[in-house]
Amino acid sequence: MIIFWTGIVCSQERLDRNNIQDSVKYWVSKIEYYNNIQSDSSNFFIKKTILHEKELVLEDKHKLYQELDRYYAIKDQHKKRRFVIEKGIGIAKKLDDPNLLFHSLSSLGSMYTSLRLKDSALIFFNRADSLLSNNIDPNYKFKHLVSKGLLYSRNGNLEKGLNNYLEALNFIKEKKDSDPSLALLYNNIGSTYFRLDKNNEAIDYFYKSYKYSKKSGQYKLISMNLYNISSVLIELEDSLHIAKKRLKEALVYAEKSKSDLLVAKIYNNNAVIYEYEKDYNSAIVNNKLAIEVYKSLDDLNSISLTLQNLTLNYVSKRNLDRANFYTDSVLKFVESNSLVFEKPYAYELKSSVDSITGNYESSLKYYKKYIFIRDSLNDIKNTDKLKVLQTKFATLEKDKKIASLKGLKQSNEIKLAQQKLEKYILLATIGMVLIISFFVFVSYIEKRKMAVLLIDKGLEINDKNQSLIAQSISLEQTIRDKETLLQEIYHRVKNNLQLVSSMLNLQAEKYDSEVIDGFVSCSQDRILSVSLVHQIMYEGDNIEKIDFHKYLERLMAMIVYSPDDKISRLNYKINAEGHFYGIDIAIPLGIIINELIHNSINFAFIDKEDPEIIIKAEQIIDDKKVKITIQDNGEFNQEISNKSCSGKLQLVNILIQQIKGTILFNNIDGTEATIEFAV
Repeated sequence: MIIFWTGIVCSQERLDRNNIQDSVKYWVSKIEYYNNIQSDSSNFFIKKTILHEKELVLEDKHKLYQELDRYYAIKDQHKKRRFVIEKGIGIAKKLDDPNLLFHSLSSLGSMYTSLRLKDSALIFFNRADSLLSNNIDPNYKFKHLVSKGLLYSRNGNLEKGLNNYLEALNFIKEKKDSDPSLALLYNNIGSTYFRLDKNNEAIDYFYKSYKYSKKSGQYKLISMNLYNISSVLIELEDSLHIAKKRLKEALVYAEKSKSDLLVAKIYNNNAVIYEYEKDYNSAIVNNKLAIEVYKSLDDLNSISLTLQNLTLNYVSKRNLDRANFYTDSVLKFVESNSLVFEKPYAYELKSSVDSITGNYESSLKYYKKYIFIRDSLNDIKNTDKLKVLQTKFATLEKDKKIASLKGLKQSNEIKLAQQKLEKYILLATIGMVLIISFFVFVSYIEKRKMAVLLIDKGLEINDKNQSLIAQSISLEQTIRDKETLLQEIYHRVKNNLQLVSSMLNLQAEKYDSEVIDGFVSCSQDRILSVSLVHQIMYEGDNIEKIDFHKYLERLMAMIVYSPDDKISRLNYKINAEGHFYGIDIAIPLGIIINELIHNSINFAFIDKEDPEIIIKAEQIIDDKKVKITIQDNGEFNQEISNKSCSGKLQLVNILIQQIKGTILFNNIDGTEATIEFAV
């Protein structure tokens, strides 16, 4: 059988019963080599080795499972990792080898640390610690201390985590510079110092980690170190230009290692630097780039957090419209993806943005939501802690049963085990009561603080409301004054128009001429139509628009109220309800209709017994236009129509152009004029 090695130059080997063990052991060493440099080439050797694992002795099998554990840890394949670790524990028990059992138990604790299951991790770490009295391999101790340090650091016990990391440094003498575990240890120490706000110590260890990660050729770890160095420099705020350079390098290595999560974090760190420099446009660009990467990773929590930072950058930029848009986006995203633990931050952000934009009612509404959700989540956390204690208690009960079964052979050990179990149960119960009491007390204190804060916020909002009410009253008074002034103007304009009409009448009396009388009469009719607009404006509640139906009714009433028998017999119908126009439309339109009505009276109804005029207004919805129809039942005579008073139709055409409309005449069955104009 011929095996072709991918990416390396190797010799051909014939597998037979005599050398198969050596071949499989060689494959295991190759898996170890590629694990050290985190190369996917490990997968090729893993597949081949698993096919022949039965040929290995127990010690070599355990070595294989160790390397499989490392490979699955790199790939975050936790189910497969647990399977191989448990196989390793079985082999260690068969061999009765405390070294191998210690390593396997510690690896299981490390796996639960990766899954963030603190209590399960502690159980296996403690079981491993119970074997430390044996002569444990220093390399196994080193990995064990690093894994425990990571557990404590992740769960907030930074000092204890740091102590484990520093203790692990005692075992680095036996490590090669190219060993990736050295770089990882220094990186973890730097991260812990950074979280303890000891920035000088943090940056020293990050640079050490960077040095060793470059020797081991791990692009992902190199990128992580450069990212961490930039984080410390950003915190110090005095070396932002160096931080920018480190992030630029980090991005190159992150892309080489295809670590999208690191790429997104680097973009976010870039955004923070630009925030310090008040270059909010660049910060926004980097936030958006990070969001796109998180979307490809389906990292919902990171998307939510970055959206919140993006919103705050728009607030800093004073682009409140975009800030409002992204605030609403955060809310929709959190609610649509059921991100329960992100909801309080989203509601708090919405409350803050609404407060900045002056929307205090909405701000208070979302602040109340924030308080409610936060308190509810605290209650859930307390319930979860209670469940953890109950799980511990159940675990102890199982241990008690196991101990009692073993005690059938060793009665003395049964009594000792029972005493220990009773003590553990008592301590667990006391601890449970103390923890519950503590969290109830903390919850009570927090609620009191929030109640005081809500009262202060309520008083602040009340003061602002009072100020707004005072401003509103002032504005209303100003509006009333302006309305009064405008009504007075309408009244005076109407009076002045009536004065002009009277002056024309006095002037006409001096001359005995039908032409002058006709001119004066036409002019007075036009003045009347304009004066009527101002009079209705003055009388009405709406000083901006006139009720055109009411206007037409009064105009026709004034025209018909005449001693002239021909006019008094005139019947009319008006249908213009719901039509309201501003003064710029109402005045020219009133004059046009007045001209057309007088034209009908003077020239269409000469021998008509029952003269009638119909005026109808309707809305053309599709074209957003108004159509007004003036129709009479008189006889159309072109020669008589040409004698129109002072060029009535010429004036009509001028006014039609003024309102940007059109007029069409139809002389079948009387005369019908159709006016259309946009509103």
